[in-house]
Amino acid sequence: FHRQTLDWHGCRTGPNDEIGERLDAAGAQCAEVTVPLDYRRPRGRTISVAISRIRATGPAERRGVLLINPGGPGGSGLQQVLLSGLMPTVAARYDLIGMDPRFVGRSTPIHCRWTTDTPTRSAGPTRRTFDEGAALMKRLADGCVRGNRGLLPYATTRNTARDMDVVRAVLGEPRLSYLGYSYGTYLGAVYTQMFGGRAGRVVLDSAVGPDVYGPDLLSENGPAITAALRHWG
Repeated sequence: FHRQTLDWHGCRTGPNDEIGERLDAAGAQCAEVTVPLDYRRPRGRTISVAISRIRATGPAERRGVLLINPGGPGGSGLQQVLLSGLMPTVAARYDLIGMDPRFVGRSTPIHCRWTTDTPTRSAGPTRRTFDEGAALMKRLADGCVRGNRGLLPYATTRNTARDMDVVRAVLGEPRLSYLGYSYGTYLGAVYTQMFGGRAGRVVLDSAVGPDVYGPDLLSENGPAITAALRHWG
């Protein structure tokens, strides 16, 4: 996997692909990286991870590659290279790399058949609203399970970190620099835990506490959110 050759191509996939059109206009290239579905069985099934690249604008100052993750989890990262216009000094020294994490966007997908783009809901004030929310969560989970039982066990942060290290190797870089936002800070922390010797410069913006990541992620936000609501308006 580390020695594969990438087929770089334009990013636009069709006439209605606005993101691809913006990437092409910015001079980006796109490619697909082949990775194992299960890293414990590297000779088994493989999946693809979509990446984008805008080369450093100052080749004489180039320091390597900078992979950018927008968070989510589940946020598409391909368009993150478009941040080059907002950080010209960084864009001069690094090839900016966007990545759709496994099962997201243009990477090998998991289709959950959701009919909402706002799955995170309040429990509401009554038992009825709580039950409605719980029923919605069950429907959403069931939609992801159907047809995807063979993929879901491998939709993990540690596997995404492993994919990132394959991307680093395929790009021919001894180190991977990284910029992550929100959930991307947790992903970055996991990458440095697993591959610290291969991490370059790492920036974690709006850091998520690794000790609370999971179902209780937002539990500590309650007091701050309550105070903000009291002062709202």
